[in-house]
Amino acid sequence: MVKISQKIPLKRKSLSVGTKMILIFFAVALLITIIFSFMDYQRKLNRQLYELSKRLDQIQGGFTYSLSNSLWKIDDEQTKIILESILRQQDIQLVKVTHRGEEILSLGEPVDEDYAIKRTYPLTINFAAKTEYIGDLEITATDRHMRSLMSEELLGYIQVEFLKVIVFIIFSVLFLKLIITRHIETITEFFRKNNIYESQKKLILNREYELWKGNSEDDLDELVYSINSMVEKLHEELQVRKKTEKELTQINESLEKRVEEKTKQLLESDRIEAVVEMSAGVAHEVNSPLSVVYGLNRRINKMIKKGDVDIDALKKVSVMLESSVKRIFSITNALYMLSDVTNSNSQRQVHLEKMIDESMKGIVEVFKSSVGRIDYLYHQLPKSILISKTMFYQLLYILVYLRAKAMESQNEHSWIRIEFSQADNQILITCYDNGAKLEGEERGALLDPFKSIALRDRGSLLMLGTFASLVNKLGAKLNFVDSNKSIFVQVRIPYGEDL
Repeated sequence: MVKISQKIPLKRKSLSVGTKMILIFFAVALLITIIFSFMDYQRKLNRQLYELSKRLDQIQGGFTYSLSNSLWKIDDEQTKIILESILRQQDIQLVKVTHRGEEILSLGEPVDEDYAIKRTYPLTINFAAKTEYIGDLEITATDRHMRSLMSEELLGYIQVEFLKVIVFIIFSVLFLKLIITRHIETITEFFRKNNIYESQKKLILNREYELWKGNSEDDLDELVYSINSMVEKLHEELQVRKKTEKELTQINESLEKRVEEKTKQLLESDRIEAVVEMSAGVAHEVNSPLSVVYGLNRRINKMIKKGDVDIDALKKVSVMLESSVKRIFSITNALYMLSDVTNSNSQRQVHLEKMIDESMKGIVEVFKSSVGRIDYLYHQLPKSILISKTMFYQLLYILVYLRAKAMESQNEHSWIRIEFSQADNQILITCYDNGAKLEGEERGALLDPFKSIALRDRGSLLMLGTFASLVNKLGAKLNFVDSNKSIFVQVRIPYGEDL
């Protein structure tokens, strides 16, 4: 059935468009300001480092010669004065004189390696037309002070630029809100508060104070016109769809009634035919012992008429009569149990082995003439379980019935064996027989009993449906195997705890 949505789903209102635009402008402008500020900071830092490098090179030209002379003359006082002069230079923290790695004299304090800038200059002197090596001058400078000053300068610069950005954003957003965002918010509220399928309310934008608009129409006017046209068309479409839905509903209701009537008629006819065929089968089963009883009765009457009553013969006749009556009683009792659905769904605590014996004895009597041999055995069963006795019997009866139907051609050579066991709080019923391999359709019928297929007769089809219903009501699981040697069906029935 067609269902028409009456509302356009809209998300809950969060931030307005204007607020979002303010945040976006603010974030972008702040990011740009920070990027350019750090670029300027890096540029100035590189320039300061370059100037520091030049000062260090100037130290090499101005102090190394005099320092070499004082070291050559072994004038410690003069050497110390020169090193102190070097140490007083801007950003110089440590000065050392070494000779082949061994420290001779050192002034200043150690510097953190992260901020240290080191230079090493050789100290030599010309003596006797030869260049003599005296040692090395190691100068360590630091850019910490430089970085600190520049960081303070950068922070002030960022603050100034940040204020500029805020002022720019405020004016920009106010201007944008005046010309754009307030109209977007109006359109959003129009769709949020109005059901455009049912309401024919038109969208109107307030553009009274927009002096730049003039008298001509612009893009916003075109947008409003398009939205109002869309709302009008949607409203018309809704009326057509409502009318179509009403017609489809009437057609569906009419079809459902017709299908229900036809289904009832079909089920009733199938049930009648199935009952007739099953009744014929029962009549055939009962007719055999009744014929024996009728024949024995005539034989007794003849003895009485002739007056020649043989006691031994009467004893034999009595035994045969008792056997035939027992068979009739077993058949009627089994059919009574099969048709008794008064308490079929009620579960009771029953003695399991006793229930199996009673059920199988009746079933053996019913199918004695159609199956050559029916055996059953059980082992390792719980003493008592909670289960529906009637449904359990019906399940066994229909299981044997279906297998007997499949072996009608074999008659006295056929056999069925049913084994009862338990595992994991389940009763396992395994039915073996020597029936011929089933065809594909019959195999499918046993696995899916509700398929619309023609089996041997409608009675079998009804039994298959009943069997599947019982399996479902008992919460059981069905396994079916068709091997080359034999066929077996296994039913797993869960049960309640023992008493």
